[in-house]
Amino acid sequence: MREVFENALVCEFTVVSPSGRPVTHPLLPLYDSREGRLFVTSSVLFSRKLDHIKRNPRVATLFSNRAGLRVSPYRIVLVKGNAKVGEEDVHHGWEALLPIWRKKEPTLTIT
Repeated sequence: MREVFENALVCEFTVVSPSGRPVTHPLLPLYDSREGRLFVTSSVLFSRKLDHIKRNPRVATLFSNRAGLRVSPYRIVLVKGNAKVGEEDVHHGWEALLPIWRKKEPTLTIT
């Protein structure tokens, strides 16, 4: 699973709406192997999913996008659990995830 978490470029992140319906968003998963925690980020402009998590922290994260999984052999991973919205430092807290993001994000070299 760790290889999938560290190499997946996209996950399907599902939250529960106030009406009890699942709502799924494609997101970039960031895995901190030191803490064994998965992170996804959201802009305050797209905060509806954050509101859903605050009301109901039950979430699911599916790693199944063949094009976005750079692992061999290909495998699918589903993680279910409770999420926490990190609001301790909304302006700079995400910066702690930059080293993980840099390892994962494809880079473009322009010559």
